Amino acid sequence: TSSSEEKKAWTLLQNASALSNIALEPTNDFNPKRIDGFPNGFDGKEWNFYINDVKQSKSPFNVKVKSPDKVVFRFE
Repeated sequence: TSSSEEKKAWTLLQNASALSNIALEPTNDFNPKRIDGFPNGFDGKEWNFYINDVKQSKSPFNVKVKSPDKVVFRFE
């Protein structure tokens, strides 16, 4: 995010999804269930997210970030 304002990691993922026309399906606790055709469990992999290269254990809905934090969602 380029703003100093705190935003939820989930909001950033939703924004990226809308801007890049990527399909996004959440679980009930707002973890990614499927991103762009890759569902959790496909090839034994799941969606995880990292902030500044640190894997997060909470839902992205409950994690706030601000600039210059780097948020990455990985299918691993």
